[in-house]
Amino acid sequence: MFRITARTVLELGSELISSDIIAFYELIKNGFDAGTKAGVDVRFDIALPRRAYLKLIEKIGAGGSADESKEAATAALLPTASEAALEGFREAIKAATSRQSLLDSLAEAQKRFNRITVSDTGSGMSRADLERNFLVIGTASRKREVEAALKRGDAQTPYLGEKGIGRLSAMRLGERLRVETARADETHLNLLEIDWRAFGDVDAMLDQIPVAPTAGPLKPSKTWSGTSIVISDLTENWTQTRVTELTEDDFARLTDPFADASTRPRIAIYWNGDRVAVPIMPAALLEAAHAKVSGTYEIIDSAPVLKIVVEALDLGFDHPQEKQMITLTVDDLQGAIIGKEGHIEDSALTTVGPFSFEAHWYNRRRLSGIDAIGEQRAVREVQERWSGILLFRDRYRVYPYGEEEDDWLELDRRALRRSGYTLNKTQFIGRVNISRIENPLLVDQTNREGLRVTPEQHVLLQVIRYSIQDLLGAFMKDVEKQYKQQKIRDKASEFVGLDAD
Repeated sequence: MFRITARTVLELGSELISSDIIAFYELIKNGFDAGTKAGVDVRFDIALPRRAYLKLIEKIGAGGSADESKEAATAALLPTASEAALEGFREAIKAATSRQSLLDSLAEAQKRFNRITVSDTGSGMSRADLERNFLVIGTASRKREVEAALKRGDAQTPYLGEKGIGRLSAMRLGERLRVETARADETHLNLLEIDWRAFGDVDAMLDQIPVAPTAGPLKPSKTWSGTSIVISDLTENWTQTRVTELTEDDFARLTDPFADASTRPRIAIYWNGDRVAVPIMPAALLEAAHAKVSGTYEIIDSAPVLKIVVEALDLGFDHPQEKQMITLTVDDLQGAIIGKEGHIEDSALTTVGPFSFEAHWYNRRRLSGIDAIGEQRAVREVQERWSGILLFRDRYRVYPYGEEEDDWLELDRRALRRSGYTLNKTQFIGRVNISRIENPLLVDQTNREGLRVTPEQHVLLQVIRYSIQDLLGAFMKDVEKQYKQQKIRDKASEFVGLDAD
């Protein structure tokens, strides 16, 4: 029988949760899987950011009296933090009797009172749930229900997550975890506290680290249910600027920004009690696109059919708005997607399942002011913020597709080799929609760094690349040839006629 060392848990967390936003995504997703009706709140309560703390201890260590050091420590606290956090730091500072004891007190306060809380009002967990599911890494409880839904042919998946590793996300953000949870029929909270540092003992086996839920205080109200994940002893430097940037760049795109804002799952971000606005993609921005491609990939009578619409809206010269509808059946797709010497089976064209996509193209040099957004510079900034073609499963983001450094459709690489219109990734705002039920073979890698490489993943990528790079690109060139180049030829003919006279 295999035995597992305690530090294996730390290795799993570092390997599987590769970034802060992935950690937040997993924790937020768990809230929606719990059936929360009021959405998920993410609250940063920071009285002394890590960088300010490091500067402070350097200053204290350089010399000065204990009183001067205590004054400097008090002045460094952010007045916008919660009263509980500020009081914790102030008590620690007040109790210090020397510069060394102040350093020790600040170190402990830094671990205890700076916190990130991710909370929901979903079904909550009982103590038995904590023991049987939360404390079982890789638990199959949700996976069984997802697979049952697939067999039944349900329209929607019962859960977004199914691998049982989401609780390791908290480890990415901080060394200490406190879970406060309860079900509606319970009277008291159930508590679970974990110090991840304990798992760093190189000689300890996993079963030697004591972790068990306990009974907590009364619930906020008799009918309340939900879960709060409280993370402390934070590993990163959290500031208002960083949280705002993370909200604008990442939280805004965790759920499908193309969807109506009133129907999107609610994710609320707070910095020291103040709500941080989550940007909404302006509809006017999509309406200002210069070209567009959209498509649906369907399985009809057990055979694949790709329906594409390409549109030329404003290519920079006089032309009417042009639209073309293209339908590709199985024979067309075998040639365009699989190829004559394709390395995947033709059956993947069907087993990939149905999906849809849309991509809006912009000539950034020709973007002008839009009333709903602002002047030209503001429009360009907004277009850049939302640029990229994102992948969503059941309305939730699949990473890293659409990230600034990710060229999953190889648009930039191929743009360098082509003439005419440059179809690079920053010129597009787009999305691809898949689902767990209808695309069961499009599954995430365990580390959440994209889809697993399978024949079905190959088909998905090739269909979208072909639609954008070949169909849209060729259509735009045809419109240019029909209208722009025709006018050049007509003017040339006029000059020839004048010479003849």
